[in-house]
Amino acid sequence: MEMVMNKTLDEFTRMHNQLLAEWENAIKTGDASPLENMAQHYSVAFFTTKKKNPYVFNRAEALEGLRKSVILSSELQKKFENRIIRMKSSTKAKVFYEQVIERRGQEINRIFTIESWEYDQGWLLTREVEDQL
Repeated sequence: MEMVMNKTLDEFTRMHNQLLAEWENAIKTGDASPLENMAQHYSVAFFTTKKKNPYVFNRAEALEGLRKSVILSSELQKKFENRIIRMKSSTKAKVFYEQVIERRGQEINRIFTIESWEYDQGWLLTREVEDQL
C-alpha cells in the first residue's frame, strides 16, 4: 500500500508542479484555460484582513475571477513557497503553501492557501481556502 501511495504522491506532485508552471504562463499570456481543472462542486473561500467572514465563490464565479485576474496580472509575479503535499488516500490530496505576489520585485501580498483535490478521471480541484497573511 505504501508503494502505491508513494507512486500516487509522485504523480500528483508532477501534476501540481505543471499547474504552478501554468500560472506563470497564464500571467504572461492572459490565458487561464490550463488552470480551469475544477470539479463542478468546487468552491473557494477568501479570508481578508478587512472582513470577519470570508468571500465565498462557486465554480462559475471563481472561473470568472480567475480569467479576469490573469489578464490584470501582467505586471505581477506569483511565487509559490513552502509547499506541502499530503495524500489523504490514493484519490484525495491536500496542498498547503504560501502565494507571494510581487510587482517589480516588491512583495504586495502574501496568501496562505489550502487546496483540496480529488481524482476522477484526472485530478480536479474541489475546494480552496485562501487567507491573507
